Amino acid sequence: MIIELDTKKILIILIIIVLAIGIAGAAYLLYHPEKEQTLQVKDLKIEKGESNLYKLKGHVTLLKDFDYLEARIIFYDEHNTIVGQSYAWNMLNPSKGNTIDLGGSPPSTCSGTPKYAVVSFYDIAGGNKPVANFTVQINNTTSTANNTTNTSTSTSSSSSDSPTIYAYKSDGTPMYSKTEADNYMLKKYGTDKYKKQKNGYIDPDSVRY
Repeated sequence: MIIELDTKKILIILIIIVLAIGIAGAAYLLYHPEKEQTLQVKDLKIEKGESNLYKLKGHVTLLKDFDYLEARIIFYDEHNTIVGQSYAWNMLNPSKGNTIDLGGSPPSTCSGTPKYAVVSFYDIAGGNKPVANFTVQINNTTSTANNTTNTSTSTSSSSSDSPTIYAYKSDGTPMYSKTEADNYMLKKYGTDKYKKQKNGYIDPDSVRY
């Protein structure tokens, strides 16, 4: 028995498949958009003052208009344990193109000795998805009028001297290994079957209960 192939039908089927893939890709980008760069930081650092107070310094340049913007700091010790958290800075209606001095922010305290800190910027007060994260290495030498030793600076979401961040919790807290992320997902969702988005956050649509 000889089966004759209809070239036109095959071509139509291929076109339909290509269109379906294109529509699916567009839909994915619509509901899982890439996080655009919305700000840049320069000379970001944290200085240790007296009484174990840590002060955020540096400048942030806005690449878009914001209704609101705030910065929070999470301090970690050498074991990647959180030893302090604080709201560092906020501003209403900051405009695109402005460069803002973060030096006026209030000092932060820690319950232990931090090795590094993650500085996160949010465009919603109390929000849980940062628009940017930056890791800052901390030198715990006290900064005084005669001693201006500062922290080293990183202008990306991770640095070569700090542990690599594997994924982020919904509140922006970094997780440093797949095991840590799996345990977090098991505890919160009862499953370790999930996928990460390109911005590092767990894709909620991928969680299988």
